[in-house]
Amino acid sequence: MSCILSACNEDSSTEDSISEPQAPSITSLTKVGELTLGSIIKAESICEQCDPEHTTYQWTVLTDTGDPESVLESDEFLVTEENYGLPVKLSAVAYNGELQSEEVFTIYRRRFTESITSTMVGFAALKNDGTAVSWGSGVFNKGEELSHITKIFATDRAFAAIKTDGSVIAWGSEFYGGKIYYHAAQQLTSGVTDIFSTYGAFAALKDDGSVVTWGENRVGGNPNEGSSGDLSSMVNNIVSNRSAFVAIKEDGSVVAWGNPYYGGDVYEGSGGELTDIQKVIPNSFSFAALKGDGSVIAWGSESLGGDTSFGNSNDDLTSGIIDVIPNDSAYAALKKDGSVVAWGTRETGGNTSSGSSGDLSSGVENIIPGWNAFAAIKNDQSAVAWGLNDAGGDINVGSGANLSTGVIDIIASTRAFAVLKSDGSVEAWGEAKYGGDINNRIHGDLSSGVTVIIPAERAFAALKEDGSVVAWGDGRYGGDSVTTSGGDLDSDVVEVFSVGAPDVAYRSSGRAFAALKKDGSVVSWGDSELGGVLNNDSIDELSSGVIRIYSSDSAFAALKDNGDVVTWGSVHGGGESDGLKDELSPKDVIVESSFD
Repeated sequence: MSCILSACNEDSSTEDSISEPQAPSITSLTKVGELTLGSIIKAESICEQCDPEHTTYQWTVLTDTGDPESVLESDEFLVTEENYGLPVKLSAVAYNGELQSEEVFTIYRRRFTESITSTMVGFAALKNDGTAVSWGSGVFNKGEELSHITKIFATDRAFAAIKTDGSVIAWGSEFYGGKIYYHAAQQLTSGVTDIFSTYGAFAALKDDGSVVTWGENRVGGNPNEGSSGDLSSMVNNIVSNRSAFVAIKEDGSVVAWGNPYYGGDVYEGSGGELTDIQKVIPNSFSFAALKGDGSVIAWGSESLGGDTSFGNSNDDLTSGIIDVIPNDSAYAALKKDGSVVAWGTRETGGNTSSGSSGDLSSGVENIIPGWNAFAAIKNDQSAVAWGLNDAGGDINVGSGANLSTGVIDIIASTRAFAVLKSDGSVEAWGEAKYGGDINNRIHGDLSSGVTVIIPAERAFAALKEDGSVVAWGDGRYGGDSVTTSGGDLDSDVVEVFSVGAPDVAYRSSGRAFAALKKDGSVVSWGDSELGGVLNNDSIDELSSGVIRIYSSDSAFAALKDNGDVVTWGSVHGGGESDGLKDELSPKDVIVESSFD
């Protein structure tokens, strides 16, 4: 009997020692390869208690909001134009007979620069995942992480950005709007739809029609500077010059603030009834407002455009105005009968009899501003110029121009104009060292085939239909297209950029050019310290793949087709970015993982 009991106990012990099958477990999930366009990525995993041959993988392309866009069950994934740059979720499940593991996942994304915003002294790169990085003189972010950003804005030395939740972050020089103080910060946690700037202040427009400001008080950072007014609701749009803001409200009224002598006070200058305002036009020192009845009023510095009677030879501004064009210190109004009325500083275009002048009583279709002069194209393709004689106001200064026929476009440097004619030829007038004189050496090259003219501060560059470029003006600052860096300009150029992109139509401040060629290479010329010469590190990187060129006041930044960024020019303007090479280079990042 005892033996039987013993045998039974032994059988029971044996049954207890038989363990239950264990479910498989994935301990590692990775991809092999980079998420570059056209590449095939392979999934790999490490698992315990599993049959690797029966592990299943799934690739899910996600939208920016995390919603699934497409699903593929495979151990391989092809990066296409449709999914490039989007988050990709790699998930896996392992099997062991009838048992399976918990699903694990890793979300990857190719991070690269999509756009670049510039200040006078630096750049900020916005990446496809909403992160950003900045570089240059004093514009590095020293506080909150730059993430969840949708758009970046700039003053001269600071940046501000709207985030996905409608809040705002700012960085850069505190004195140019780079720091948001407590009172404004409380109002900038949500609802912001757009941001505007002067040289040293920002104004944020919210979805409830209110406005929040910060930055240098004297130039718009304090809404109580100047004439001020109600900015708590009903604002539709904001316009600014260098030193003041104007808010246009739903009822056609306006509110101005900032430097009172530069347009921040609607009672400074001639002023007028601030109702039915349809459009506000700034110059450097004042504002002009076009009303629904075709009349114009102005305010700001009286002698610099803020008084419609200053410089104006008693011409009528009470009706018939369809557009107003500013230069630095004057305005020209185009009337529906094709006539022109001007006011502001008389010598710089505020009176149509200054300079060489001409018939402006009818037929004008387009007005082009220079820094201190205007030019007008008429419906018979003739043109007229007026303003400061040696700044483009007199067509007989410099090499002179025949403006009697064939004029289709006019472009201004700081003190000269260049005209593109219907036969593809170019003529110029104004101060010679600013591009107003086309010398005999290149005159023949500009006799035909030109399609577009690009201005800089002291030079012009003409792009021809054969892809070649011809430049003239001050040779030190871009007027010599023979001495170049990175290649030649004989053919295959598709676009030309100048450093120091103008913040207003009449201001071309750059002293160097960069040309983008068909093969994605870059050629640069002009001031060697301001972007006219490619540095040794950038020459190879700029030999292919460039799709867009941006500029600060003294440097260039090139965006490549893979999202990489290459810079050159003054280190004080953002031309040196080697210290951020890792942050600016495109790379795969892990967004989220079940292993964390």
